[in-house]
Amino acid sequence: MIQVRSGALAAGLLLAFSAQAQADQVKSPADGRREVVVRFGDLNLSTPAGAAALRNRLRMAAERVCAPRPSTGMDLTGASHFSACFKRSYAAALAAAPTAYARGGSGSVAVQAFAAR
Repeated sequence: MIQVRSGALAAGLLLAFSAQAQADQVKSPADGRREVVVRFGDLNLSTPAGAAALRNRLRMAAERVCAPRPSTGMDLTGASHFSACFKRSYAAALAAAPTAYARGGSGSVAVQAFAAR
């Protein structure tokens, strides 16, 4: 039982570290919008595991470009802005991924921060 848990823990940590390694640093292009390029050329997106790994990478990248996330529930404005940014950034990256995958090449998509409306 302990071996199963430690194996699952190791797999989870490996997934988290590989997701971090697949995302470039947060950059601010000339327009000032923060972005991270997420690479997925190493994933087989025709499998449930590969698709889940891509969604996880995109989710983590959206959190990074929209950071900082408010640390307390007291900052309602900050939480609202983070939530709106995250939802729009993640949705845009998910929508762009199939086109990027179909193009082939390096298999990457830019995750950009969107300001709250």
